[in-house]
Amino acid sequence: MTICSYDETPARKPTDADVGGTAKLDDAEFPPNPVTDATAADYMQIGQLARRAAIMSPTVTLVVHFTGSTPAISAVYTKIATLVAGSFTVVDNGTGDTSITWAAGTFPSDSRGPVAHSWGVAYPSDATCWKVTHGVRVLCSDRSSYPPPAADIDFHLDIYGE
Repeated sequence: MTICSYDETPARKPTDADVGGTAKLDDAEFPPNPVTDATAADYMQIGQLARRAAIMSPTVTLVVHFTGSTPAISAVYTKIATLVAGSFTVVDNGTGDTSITWAAGTFPSDSRGPVAHSWGVAYPSDATCWKVTHGVRVLCSDRSSYPPPAADIDFHLDIYGE
């Protein structure tokens, strides 16, 4: 049985070995018809594309919704089968300031830092974030005035890894 590399402990991003390696060969005695059959080169290309797409896309996207001034995770889109909203701790640090943390070892190493996007509001808004120990801190602001004040605004957070 093959297990997805994201579901291993610890979670990890896929490698060339996970997609069958990069040394496939067509059968020399009965070569595939490149028009009607998959070739070794086709197989390796698909594997490489899948691996690279996995590395460059978020491991998890969290949707954070505010009810009043209280943030909560309303949706989790993830490559790790066991992650659910309860896998994360959401802390309201004050208006427009939210921390989200998780247990050590939850994510593989990252290919880039986290990215937050505010959404679903009728006015210009902004969300910025940075890593903290086993987590992310997100600041949101209302850009409809200057200087932009902090605001509790729904956002989604793309996490690529630890």
